[in-house]
Amino acid sequence: MYAVTFLVLTTLIVVNSSQVKTQYVKYNEDGEPEHFHVDLSKRCPKMGCMNKGRLTTDCSCKCRGFWHGSSCQKCGLVQTDCRHGSILDEDTCRCVSCPAPWGGHLCNTCSMKGALDPETCRMKECSLPWGGSDCKTCLRDDSFCTEGSVLNRKTCLCDNCPEQFSANTIVNKKKSN
Repeated sequence: MYAVTFLVLTTLIVVNSSQVKTQYVKYNEDGEPEHFHVDLSKRCPKMGCMNKGRLTTDCSCKCRGFWHGSSCQKCGLVQTDCRHGSILDEDTCRCVSCPAPWGGHLCNTCSMKGALDPETCRMKECSLPWGGSDCKTCLRDDSFCTEGSVLNRKTCLCDNCPEQFSANTIVNKKKSN
């Protein structure tokens, strides 16, 4: 029977720290984890990774997200990567000022929930009388409400209806017939 050892690297790098410590998980021949620490600052004394990059055993950085470069110091995005009129923030290496309902690092993720068209980030179908990209726009116009009542755009119902046109009067008339 062969004894096999596996190592899994989990790293925490603090850029302004003089000590760069890395934690490894080693598995013994029974497959159980054994934890131990290796101080890569002695092995890679002048190396540090920025922007949450991880120092590897060969003294290179494994960068996260859109960061790249020898120490993860360069943003790999350009303005044209930012979608829907958003703006590239090179300090955070992400697109900012995403117009609603878009979000995410590139402003290309629809943040709305429901039956959506993924290309337009709009509701596929809204139940009447609602419409718009989020189904929260009242599609009725002011002529919907008559007899002195006024359309309430938030509820899409008529306010100040005369008694003979109120919902309670109509329901009571139907019950009596």
